[in-house]
Amino acid sequence: MKQFIRNTVIGFVSLTGLSFLYRTWKRRTGPLVRVVVFHDVTDDAWFARTLETLTSIYNVITPEDFRNKAFVQNTINVLITFDDGYASWTNICLPILRRYNVRALFFVNSGLVDAGNTLSNMQEYVRTKLLLNAPHTGITWEGIQLLLENGHAIGGHTVNHVRLSEVKIPIQRKEIEHDRLQIEKMTHIQSTEFAYPFGNTSDFSDA
Repeated sequence: MKQFIRNTVIGFVSLTGLSFLYRTWKRRTGPLVRVVVFHDVTDDAWFARTLETLTSIYNVITPEDFRNKAFVQNTINVLITFDDGYASWTNICLPILRRYNVRALFFVNSGLVDAGNTLSNMQEYVRTKLLLNAPHTGITWEGIQLLLENGHAIGGHTVNHVRLSEVKIPIQRKEIEHDRLQIEKMTHIQSTEFAYPFGNTSDFSDA
């Protein structure tokens, strides 16, 4: 029902021209930039159709474009990102990203990748940290390295996928910094991007 209501609202906004008016108004303050985030992708055909649509309509930018603010003014600039850390990123997404010449930014929970050493640890992390009931397979550090070798970028997402607004500053610092340090240790890159878990404005604090 929620998806039906959402799709109805989106259709109404598009058909009435409200979205065009909104974009025109927002462009007065600069280029339009949107982030499209994926998690565990299980349908390769759906993902390919999604990328085909995005690349044909919008200006899909690279993480480097995003850092350098290399945007265009006449259309929406879209950055493709992924959250958490799933095996589907290499098994399903990587070949399709390559097909459409898209470079993405992958935000990694280092705790999930580390837990991938054993199936039971990984599933426990998925259930207790990501709050997902269905089974998911985590990516390995070798998979992360493969993403880097294909021109993609890696960012932090905390160690344990915590809701940062609900923990004290020392835990916030530990979750963010230890995640970054583990990523840098395992990949030998400098990790500069970060995405806070859960993605709502209530999920981070001023601290």
